[in-house]
Amino acid sequence: VEIDRDGERLTLHPTQLVLATGMSGKPNVPTLPGQDVFRGEQNHSSAHPGPDPYVGKKAVVIGSNNSAHDICKALYENGVDVTMV
Repeated sequence: VEIDRDGERLTLHPTQLVLATGMSGKPNVPTLPGQDVFRGEQNHSSAHPGPDPYVGKKAVVIGSNNSAHDICKALYENGVDVTMV
């Protein structure tokens, strides 16, 4: 595996390589009942802007994969009232 680190090309020889992009690397955005009338913000974890826009607000994270846990943790640590479903 070749990488570019600060302009320097490095060759790595890992014994394992993990591709962690999700199923096919494309976001799975299900349609939920009432989603069309919900007035709040909705986004997929791949487009999550980080916790700053939600500080002092309430947020619901739908899902329980690694990204969902990471997002919930970051939201909680930054003063967001977060619920995971």
